[in-house]
Amino acid sequence: MSKRGDRGNTYFVCWEQEAGGLRAWLRDRPSLAIEAEDRDEAEEELGMRVMEWNGDGEACFEWEIHADTPSREYRSLDFNDCVRVLNAREDLFDRGVCQRCGRGLGPRNEVAAVLARSPQSDVFCLQRPFPKDIYPTRTCVSERFLEELSADEVARLEPRAVEAPPRVRMRYYEICGKPLAEARALAGYPFLNQVHQSWQCTACGQHAFMQATPHKSGTVILSEQDLGPQPREMFLYCKGGTHGPAPVFSVTRWKSLQQAAGKRLKGLLSGPVLVVPEALCMKELDLPDYVG
Repeated sequence: MSKRGDRGNTYFVCWEQEAGGLRAWLRDRPSLAIEAEDRDEAEEELGMRVMEWNGDGEACFEWEIHADTPSREYRSLDFNDCVRVLNAREDLFDRGVCQRCGRGLGPRNEVAAVLARSPQSDVFCLQRPFPKDIYPTRTCVSERFLEELSADEVARLEPRAVEAPPRVRMRYYEICGKPLAEARALAGYPFLNQVHQSWQCTACGQHAFMQATPHKSGTVILSEQDLGPQPREMFLYCKGGTHGPAPVFSVTRWKSLQQAAGKRLKGLLSGPVLVVPEALCMKELDLPDYVG
């Protein structure tokens, strides 16, 4: 349970459908319950209630998975904790990083990332301020998180130990596995072009984008063609930009993780992933040049 004054905590939300909307409440504090027309309104109301309760004005919510979730939806492992690293950015990749956008050039090398502080969650990312000191964003997990996965799933992640500050007991690992797919753009929808939302780097070819689509903000689009015909319970994808590989779980697998982890894992958070036919994806991206 978070202490009063903590910020950016993740809260697990239980919910049920009702006539005209839904009812939602915090698993660890059932008395904090609200009624709303949809999830967007529910999260806004829950956010205000949480702030009144414990002062957390940056709350994140992980929703309980129900059995009627569409089969083409997946969940990507997300984070709400960013930890600065002490390494020079160019030291972590075989050919350094792009001096224009900060993308890692070449494979991730064997140099361990050194954390500036102890992580506050079991899932976090390596990051430096954006954009002037841009740092390749890499997903990391605790050994406690890895214990919830099968041996095959852990092998796909290719976890590599990071160096935490002295006297930190928990061990943490950077995810370095090979992505199976890359985030795609939906054809027919505009890109968002505020600062660093959508861009391409003319120096190294890397790109990132955000779109205005009918789906929930932040939904990752993947192509059926990239994933192949066999359904997968877990795989890695690349979001683009300076992001490294991140795990994606089937809804069934993510629900089992939610149930198994319970209160054991802190900061367990996911984002929506939608798998669509290749015909719905853009073939070429017309993006503005990156400006550092």
